[in-house]
Amino acid sequence: MNEQPPWNGPDGQKPRFAKTELWVQITTGGKPYPASFMDMFLDPMFLGLEMWPIDQPATFAAWAPAQAAAGGRGGGNATQAIGGQAPAAPQPKVTPVNGEPGPGANSVGGGTERLEAADYPWEPSGGRPHPGYDVLLLNDQMDWPEALQTQAKLAVEAGRGVVVIHHALGDNQSWPWWHQEVTGGLLVLADRDGMKKSTVGAPARLDVRPVGNHPISRDLGSFTLTGEPAHKGLWRSPKITPILETTSSGNDRTVAWVGVHPTARVVCIQPGASRETHRNPAYRMLVRNAILWAGGRLI
Repeated sequence: MNEQPPWNGPDGQKPRFAKTELWVQITTGGKPYPASFMDMFLDPMFLGLEMWPIDQPATFAAWAPAQAAAGGRGGGNATQAIGGQAPAAPQPKVTPVNGEPGPGANSVGGGTERLEAADYPWEPSGGRPHPGYDVLLLNDQMDWPEALQTQAKLAVEAGRGVVVIHHALGDNQSWPWWHQEVTGGLLVLADRDGMKKSTVGAPARLDVRPVGNHPISRDLGSFTLTGEPAHKGLWRSPKITPILETTSSGNDRTVAWVGVHPTARVVCIQPGASRETHRNPAYRMLVRNAILWAGGRLI
């Protein structure tokens, strides 16, 4: 008996996604962070998410879908099933950053991902095209070079997801489009463009509670974070949608929000500095939910 399980669901149903897992690029750099930040993604609650760390200087080539260049709306996952199988995603073009060569044939961010190690006794897949990242999770703090800005704008306008954590709220101080049209918030590192410098205080306790009934925070409830630097005076657009707030006096009221871009799903999360925060189950669920929502999998 050679019965095949119904991988593709009922007869006549076409898969909505080219891959069942969300692929997430984690980009860090410019600021140090404890190892507990990456350890967080080993929690079983992140099963079903392919988390790939890529430090700066990075490339966003595999986050910006190739079809976007031809005017496709993307979102990255919608596809037409052929013969019960979803077609492979197009191979992204890798653009060098700062004059450095792009990734090689087996590097994350371009080339080919192998299902098995190169010295495996056989290779039934023969390798596969990189499926592309659905969500970019940022914890860097840098002014991106023009090449990254171009890739980022292409991805955002194609509807890709973005999750901005802690340090990355200070990204792109000299690129207004990023905070005015995408994230809706900025940790201002120096007085500029009519904005006053934000202040970052000593580690403190943050009592956090949900605002409204957004899918990201719907079942989180209230929780407490410790060892988090207090942030005061962040610039925020009046168009953001707050999802978490704190009553801690040394911090701005809103600590997590949905960004302002009309087509991309963007989530900004201020906390994310301390080991205690990274180990907090409620914070981990917040990050997980933010990724799933940004990737279009949480409604």
